Amino acid sequence: MAYPMQVIRPEIRHPTVLCFVALSGAQIVLSTTWRETSSQRNAVDAQLVKHGMRPSIACTPRLSVLRGGRAAEILAWAHTQRNPAGPWVALDDIDLTQPARPGGPALCATNFVHVNPAKGLTRSDGDCAIALLLGSKSSCVGAPCTTT
Repeated sequence: MAYPMQVIRPEIRHPTVLCFVALSGAQIVLSTTWRETSSQRNAVDAQLVKHGMRPSIACTPRLSVLRGGRAAEILAWAHTQRNPAGPWVALDDIDLTQPARPGGPALCATNFVHVNPAKGLTRSDGDCAIALLLGSKSSCVGAPCTTT
């Protein structure tokens, strides 16, 4: 099973990313504008490999905000997997637990870590993502998902 993980920039030097991927066995699926051209995907993959990780395994589909935006893209990718209900987590600096438009899809708190854009990915974010992947009842999990 692969796990969507938001890679915000092609410079992946933060030890939290390395620890998160190493400890969880996560595979990276790009759901960012870095996925839109082969040169951008190659830049991200080159940084992943440079820092001892495997390149991304896939990209989410591109959907308009009218179709639900990034949350809908991640959910569409998850539903194509062998076990769509299996463990996965998305990390993003946009709160994807809130619909992009009224009535639109949103991610459940049990599949999402909201990264503070001013701080970037922190150790606490990585710990929370690992806890979510392991299915532990962690204090990082917010309210249950009420939007599909």
